[in-house]
Amino acid sequence: MAKKTTIKPIALGYRTVGSSGNYTPLMGVLKGLTLSQDEPDSTEIEAEFYDSPFDIFYEGNPLTMSFELTNYDLEELPPLFGGSVDLEEDYEGNPVAYTSEWEWRLEFSRGFNAIVIARGLTEGTIKKDTDGALNFAVSITALIYHDTSTNPAKDVMYKIVAEIPPTFTNTVKINTSERTVQEGGIQTTQTPLVDLYLYGDHLLNATPYIEKVGVPDDPIHPASQNSGVVHFYIDPSISESGDQFDVYKDADVDVPWFAIVNQ
Repeated sequence: MAKKTTIKPIALGYRTVGSSGNYTPLMGVLKGLTLSQDEPDSTEIEAEFYDSPFDIFYEGNPLTMSFELTNYDLEELPPLFGGSVDLEEDYEGNPVAYTSEWEWRLEFSRGFNAIVIARGLTEGTIKKDTDGALNFAVSITALIYHDTSTNPAKDVMYKIVAEIPPTFTNTVKINTSERTVQEGGIQTTQTPLVDLYLYGDHLLNATPYIEKVGVPDDPIHPASQNSGVVHFYIDPSISESGDQFDVYKDADVDVPWFAIVNQ
C-alpha cells in the first residue's frame, strides 16, 4: 500500500456502537478539532544491585477527540448530551452529569479515508467565550470495544480506514437497441441513456459505476452526476437489448437504487 499524508477532515458522524447503519452527521463543528493520544504510562521494576531496572511495564492511554459544536439543531443535543426538547421546542439540559457512548467516524478529503473510534465515551459542556458563540465543548474518549463479529473476537480501540471498496448493489437489465435518426439528411445513431436514481442523506459521497455482466474489470463511470441523478451513457456498439449491468457503489453509502431506461 502506498504511503499517504492524511489531511483536511470533511465530515464527522456517529452511530450506535457495534452497528452497521448510516452515521448521523454532525457538521456544525468549529475549526480546531483535535485528535491526540498521550504516551503510554510506564512502571519500572527496580533492581537492587543495578542502576537499570529489571523490566518496564507499559500501559497505553486512550485516544481522545475534542471539538466545539457551534452550529446545531436543539434536536441534536439530547442523544449526545442528555436532556430533552420540550413541547415548545426548547432544550432542557440534563440536571446531572451525563455521558453517552457512540461509534464515531471522522472522514478526510486527502490521504486515508477516515479514522473510526469504535466506542467513544462522549461528554459535552456548554461554553460561551467572550464575543464567541454559545457552543458545546465536546470530548470523546476511546474505550475498548470487544468486537464479537470477528472469529476470534478481538478488542478494538480505533482503526484508520484505508479505502472504501465498492460493493455490489443490484443488476440492471438494459432493454436497449440502436436507434437511428435523420438530421439534415445525415443518419446518426443515438446512444441509449440509463438514469440511476438514488435517495439518501449521503448522495454527495456516492460514486457509482456499472459493469456489463460477463465483462468484469471494465467499469463504466457516470457521464454526469447532479442532485442525486446519475447518468450513464451506454455505447450501442458494446451493448444490445437484454444486456445486464451490475451496479456498484461506495460501501459506506447505504441508499437504495432503482433504474429507469430511457429509449
